[in-house]
Amino acid sequence: MLSGVWQQVRGQFPAAVSHTVQYGNHVLAFMVYLSAYQLVPMRRVVELLGDFYGHMPSQALIQSANQRLASEITPTLAAIVEQLQAAPVVHCDETGMRIEGELHCSIMCVPNF
Repeated sequence: MLSGVWQQVRGQFPAAVSHTVQYGNHVLAFMVYLSAYQLVPMRRVVELLGDFYGHMPSQALIQSANQRLASEITPTLAAIVEQLQAAPVVHCDETGMRIEGELHCSIMCVPNF
């Protein structure tokens, strides 16, 4: 330790950091990936993140991350729909799945190249 060389140093947080506890985009994307793509129940996502990182986020945060991603990809999805609608031939496949006892439908459409 250097004697007599004490001074307080304060760094600047990135502009995107608005709270004292905040999750970065990678962790938020991981939450969305687990809950929306892998269909892991939210309470299991909370448990898994607690096991991995030592901190358990709320289910509300996971839902908020899902909603944020949905709003951010809306323009991209609209462009994809527009291109598919303009395609001369489109192949579509419909798959049903049950989530918590309720039937949901997933439809995939791709241009026929």
